[in-house]
Amino acid sequence: MATKNASPKNDEAPVLPQVKTENSIEDFLEKHGKKTMILILLAVIGVGVGFFLKAKNQAYLKESGEKFTSAQTTAELEAVINDYPGSAASGNAMLILADRKLSTNNVADAQSYLKRFVKEQEETPLYYNGLFALGTVEERLGNEDAATKIYKEIVAAKDKASTAAAAALRLADIIYANGDLDAALSAYQALAKDFPGNVFIQENGVIDSRQTDVKESIVLRDNPPPAPEPPAEKPAPEAPAPPAEKPAPEAPAPPAEKPAPEAPAPPAEKPAPEVPASPTEEPAPEAPDPSE
Repeated sequence: MATKNASPKNDEAPVLPQVKTENSIEDFLEKHGKKTMILILLAVIGVGVGFFLKAKNQAYLKESGEKFTSAQTTAELEAVINDYPGSAASGNAMLILADRKLSTNNVADAQSYLKRFVKEQEETPLYYNGLFALGTVEERLGNEDAATKIYKEIVAAKDKASTAAAAALRLADIIYANGDLDAALSAYQALAKDFPGNVFIQENGVIDSRQTDVKESIVLRDNPPPAPEPPAEKPAPEAPAPPAEKPAPEAPAPPAEKPAPEAPAPPAEKPAPEVPASPTEEPAPEAPDPSE
């Protein structure tokens, strides 16, 4: 018999309280609205700034390109360099001015332009062209170590540098010029392997010519021709006898002294003429003799 107070058996699972989910936009904004609005505002500002900078950069590049195209004189190219730093037009102006300086054999000024180009144009497509030009200028100035360092940087860039094969050739030439024939031959032989199909290597034929020269130098080094026999010694010709000394000419005798001319005798004095006696004058009488 069932008890009176027994509750009927209930097999249903207990109902849990509903949990409010954040699936709706309203719920998300309610909880994160402030942060979200800030992020959206920053994104809008970023897009706007990027668009503005892009438009400004395009205008900058267009203007600099027009200035470069119309520039003819050195002063006009200098203005492009100074007014549009970092632009491709500025870099092109530097390369043109460097080339002009080289054409007039002003190598030091060309070096100055190329150094500035390398410093300011590292991100441009012509960077390695300008760097290679700087290497050749350093060679002309006798700065072989500086040139070697530049060429090695270009070669290390590989496909990034259109001048990599030319730089590798210059390195091999420097080794050859320094007299290390074996290393030079290895460097020339490596060019075809390191730069297969390169137009500079294949069409110019410089590699084959260089290898031929080095191989001939190696053959001469390893098989030097016999030294020519010294010619038979000829007896040294007798020294000619010194000419007989001529007697010194006698000094001429001094001319005989001429006697001094005698002084002319004074003319003989003429006797004074006697005074004739006066005819009227009578002789005085003789005085008487006192003895008489």
